Amino acid sequence: MKVLIIDDHAPTRALIATWIRSIASEIREISNGRDGFDVCATFQPDVVTLDLRMRLIDGFETLRNLREAYPNQLVIIVTQADFPDLRRKAAEMGAAFFVSKDELRMLRWFLEREVQRRNADVA
Repeated sequence: MKVLIIDDHAPTRALIATWIRSIASEIREISNGRDGFDVCATFQPDVVTLDLRMRLIDGFETLRNLREAYPNQLVIIVTQADFPDLRRKAAEMGAAFFVSKDELRMLRWFLEREVQRRNADVA
């Protein structure tokens, strides 16, 4: 499973990568939504993890751009800004999952479940 991590905080990207390293076959880390969007075209990730609060363009604008260009792209919001209205907006915009940065074990759980689902689809 190829994973693209989009977050403007390098230590957070490294922490996310550590949590998912055993699940992901390849991980790329990008510091902003604009570059992350561009990398999707060439890297073709199975999953994008996306922070909401970033410079240049925020996570919601990045999510909107991803939805328009890659409607089937699996996007997981990984943010410190864990509020019900943000969860609702992310879901309405097509995010597959929403996890707080304080609960990265839930990200790992979701990705493990996604790998199992994909393997079952192939079998």
